[in-house]
Amino acid sequence: MHGFEWQDQRGVEGTGFVRALRSLLTSHLQDFQPHLERLVKDFLEIEFKDIHSNGNLKSITDSCEHDFHQSQLLCLLWRGTLYETQPLDTFRWDREMANALEFPQAVILAAEFIRITPGFMRPLVASIATNRHRAAKTLYQHLVPIVEQRLAVKDLQPHGVTPMDCMQWLIDTSPRKNPWTPARMVGEIMAVWFGSVHQLAMVVTCRRKALASYTFQDGSAISRGDWVCIPQQAMLQDGTRYKDAHVFDGFRFARANAQLQQRRPCAEVPDQQASRLTHASPDWPIWGLGNMSCPGRFYASLVIKLILIRILSDWECQMPHPEAPRTKTWRSSMVPRDDTIVMFRKKLP
Repeated sequence: MHGFEWQDQRGVEGTGFVRALRSLLTSHLQDFQPHLERLVKDFLEIEFKDIHSNGNLKSITDSCEHDFHQSQLLCLLWRGTLYETQPLDTFRWDREMANALEFPQAVILAAEFIRITPGFMRPLVASIATNRHRAAKTLYQHLVPIVEQRLAVKDLQPHGVTPMDCMQWLIDTSPRKNPWTPARMVGEIMAVWFGSVHQLAMVVTCRRKALASYTFQDGSAISRGDWVCIPQQAMLQDGTRYKDAHVFDGFRFARANAQLQQRRPCAEVPDQQASRLTHASPDWPIWGLGNMSCPGRFYASLVIKLILIRILSDWECQMPHPEAPRTKTWRSSMVPRDDTIVMFRKKLP
């Protein structure tokens, strides 16, 4: 992150971005929602502008085949929450945005190679894998003037009149006694950008390295330096946890919550709670666990729902090869395949 070293130590780093994402961003989601809805609608209209309604669903193969760039849409939405409020029609996919998309993916790619690289070769491998850290340098050069401008006008603005976005909340995290430099603030912003966007490209959640040897209750043991991962796909497709676990059921949890609500007066289920997408627990570990659970999961949940609502309302979708594999594996990570195609067609009015 252009020389910024993020110290993962309690009380040293992290308080700022947790407050900005989990507290401030979550409490302002209702204010951001109209803006996010407009970004989703405009993006889909622009991305699929050449797709028109064409008879019945059977003829969907006559429509334009489109590789839906999910990462671009979600990256745009996060940028809109971070420091942009302009409509999408004035937005340009310029060099800055391209590098913003490249940055987290380059870091993850480099990290995976570095894990299996001898120590003396790691700087060289990192430089090659990230194209001499090109994306990080470009993103840094773009953000520094924005932060400097905000700091320059901060004292001139009336009390309480400041931009309402994540960038401003991160800037306000700077301690009063020893204020951060603009470069230090940009490091925080880039760290949050990486943490929020890289999951689009790599599912790496809940992977931990053992700092000491440990023996579990069932007798299995790990040694210091071993990696421990939660097999999320296996858990979510476990027949002992879910009925018909390999069959898609969009109302699975809605029905379970309705049944729980009906049984709640009974004393048999006093501690059982309704399922929520934003829960972070050992039974639902997609957001991480404990203090390491994702602080932006409430924002992510809202964005997911807004995208699905817009697609289901305006578009008909179909996969030309539904049985084709949609993921590939690299070590302990599962990566969405970039050759997966989803075909869209505008619904008739």
